[in-house]
Amino acid sequence: MVVQEPNLLHVGNGDVLVDDGGRKQHNQEQEQEQQSYFDPSAPPPFKIAEIRAAIPKHCWIKNPWFSLCYVLRDLFIVTALIAAAIHFNNWIFWPIYWISQGTMFWALFVLGHDCGHGSFSNSAILNSVVGHFLHSSILVPYHGWRISHRTHHQNHGHVEKDESWVPIFIMWLDFVTYMHHHGYNQKLPWYRGNVR
Repeated sequence: MVVQEPNLLHVGNGDVLVDDGGRKQHNQEQEQEQQSYFDPSAPPPFKIAEIRAAIPKHCWIKNPWFSLCYVLRDLFIVTALIAAAIHFNNWIFWPIYWISQGTMFWALFVLGHDCGHGSFSNSAILNSVVGHFLHSSILVPYHGWRISHRTHHQNHGHVEKDESWVPIFIMWLDFVTYMHHHGYNQKLPWYRGNVR
């Protein structure tokens, strides 16, 4: 027996329209209005708890040995790429090396990122040691990054409190304000103050 799920149409304002093969009659004007209306400020039609509940339980188990295997694998690839660069030392190979090694350094950053979030293992000491080692190898100060990254997540998307994300427009406003406060007398666009 095949069970068909109804087709759901999430409108963006929390409403869900059910297409059940014509068994429910909708007012065509109302349906067209709901389908064409999208409110980006409306909360999504699901909760974080529903997403977490949909993830299988075995995905939440932190296995430090499994995590360390990823570290060893990535370090092996980084070492192999260095050996290949020394061996081939050719102008054709170098662009390939730069892209490949950059990708692997990003992989090391991601593993250190997992340490900073505590998703690498249940041990805070192991997370700190591995995160410090991985981030030091790519010249990123681990503990300073970990603290500022936590602040970033606590204030995600906030124009004034987020340390990692600042809109270019806000940076321009700060620059213009700085210039006016330090003797620049010509009016610049969007200055937030009085011109002397």
